[in-house]
Amino acid sequence: MSHYDLTPNAAERHFDASILGQLYTSMAAVLGRHASAAPPAVMRRRGTAATSTARSSGALERLDRWFWRQEQKARDDYLATSVDVFELERRIEALDRGAILR
Repeated sequence: MSHYDLTPNAAERHFDASILGQLYTSMAAVLGRHASAAPPAVMRRRGTAATSTARSSGALERLDRWFWRQEQKARDDYLATSVDVFELERRIEALDRGAILR
């Protein structure tokens, strides 16, 4: 690898070859698994807060909020399937550019 190779792929190769890169990748994988498993009590509290807010607003606002949550969930699911931080960055950039059609 050349010192002047500044492409994202070169950075990815360097990151994968370093011990710190492998350590960070392992930590991210473990933390990602634990973050997705929320305790049921937390899920119940989230549901009641969302329900009380939805009752206080109009039907169109609730529908708009529901569509927004569905879109956000789809984005989160898409980003969560990234293999590493480099792919995650590429996916975020693609979403920002509007290159991803949902």
